[in-house]
Amino acid sequence: MVQCSTKLKKKLPDKWGTNDCKIKTIYIREYFKVDGAYTDDLRLKYDPKRGSLQAEWSIPKLSTDKRNKTRRESTGTWDPQLAAAVAVEKQSLYNDSSNGKKRVSQVSKKYSLERYWKIWFEEFCKDNALKRNGRNNITNQKSYWVGKDWGIGSQPFSKKNIEDIDYNDLNDYWRVLDVRGASLDPPRDMAGQKKQIKTLLNKLIKIARVTDKDRYGNLPDLVYPVIKKSLGKDEAEVFTRKEWDKLLETVIGLSGGIANAHITNEHYMSLGNGSPKIEQPRHWVDLYDALILMYFFHLRAEDIPRLESEWIHEDTDEGLYLYLEIVKGDRLIRHKSTSYRTGSDNALERIKTRKPTGFLLFTDNYLTGRKDKNYAFSQVGETLNTCLQHAVKVSGIKKRGNMTLTNVRHTAFYLLIKEFPDHFKTVEQLTMLGKTGFSSEKMLRETYVNKIYAEEHTSRVRKLGTPSSLELIKRVAS
Repeated sequence: MVQCSTKLKKKLPDKWGTNDCKIKTIYIREYFKVDGAYTDDLRLKYDPKRGSLQAEWSIPKLSTDKRNKTRRESTGTWDPQLAAAVAVEKQSLYNDSSNGKKRVSQVSKKYSLERYWKIWFEEFCKDNALKRNGRNNITNQKSYWVGKDWGIGSQPFSKKNIEDIDYNDLNDYWRVLDVRGASLDPPRDMAGQKKQIKTLLNKLIKIARVTDKDRYGNLPDLVYPVIKKSLGKDEAEVFTRKEWDKLLETVIGLSGGIANAHITNEHYMSLGNGSPKIEQPRHWVDLYDALILMYFFHLRAEDIPRLESEWIHEDTDEGLYLYLEIVKGDRLIRHKSTSYRTGSDNALERIKTRKPTGFLLFTDNYLTGRKDKNYAFSQVGETLNTCLQHAVKVSGIKKRGNMTLTNVRHTAFYLLIKEFPDHFKTVEQLTMLGKTGFSSEKMLRETYVNKIYAEEHTSRVRKLGTPSSLELIKRVAS
């Protein structure tokens, strides 16, 4: 079906085919409504030397072509409406031909998402080559492209012409990620990964606009499916005070009774540190120090491999504190960490005595990755978590899953707020604690304050006891 617009009728189409016609070209999409798929540049061309209106459009340029190519075919009629329908059919037949498919395929490959990924990733690697966490950043970004079966590079749309990627492609991709998340143990919500991939794809679109400005300078943004959280967020699991004390007692025992003692550097260095990890006294001393540091200063798990003895300083009024020279994301802002609890000075003195220089944990750097500042690739966190989970098991502490250093951080906040409730009631008080411990007032309130309130409310209700049958009858009657 072809519909001719009023706008076209005013352009005197009845004179096409005569020498009186001054209109040489009319674009079909602008003046007609024609069923079928066709390009924006498909047009009808008036040429008095030919016996009918000509269908004309640009065709993809092969690498062997020296200049842009245009395809022209006769429509066999001077009737504009009939010629428009024929033009659409002619273009479709050409695109389905072997020559047309070859040209479309080569152009799609040349201007595919893969092309812009290579350009972007090469620059990304150069930018991260000298950064402290550069190796980790490069590996993380690369995984989004090369991840087996789920990476962008494994998806069919990565080979398409970038301007042909649409909502349906991304919707199919989201399903691939959801299936992957459901297959993990435990199942994972892929919302976070989808957001990271969305950010990367947006960067590749920008690269296309800049790299091939003439072709894609106005390339529109991709349209994404809504990113939903399909799984609920787990409540932060913590150690109770009784469990925490039991855990520390167990770690001290596994160290041979020296983890909490003031020992010299020579004594510390003489302790075994080989394999298996759970049988080496020095590993238990290091785990104890990690637990104490996180308990007093609310450090994050990722801070632990970076800590150095030279970061321990003393303030005349505040006593000993940690000044983190390297923080998350390699930010320029450094961080002064002070403790709300008494006993932190003694803990720092004890740790610095046995580790006067270098890293505070595994000080002789026999674990890999820290000499070149690639802390995420060191085995520090892995070794500490292995020992921690063994200690939890030996202690007889029962939890939903494996406890890690991140759970220790949760415990540090939880116990502090629970044991000193009057000091962490207001927004200002929680905000100050958040700044000290790399968190926020909102996070502290939602994660710990509300949890503690719910636990205390439940405890108060239980203490009231169960009312007798007579009391229940009286309540109902009243």
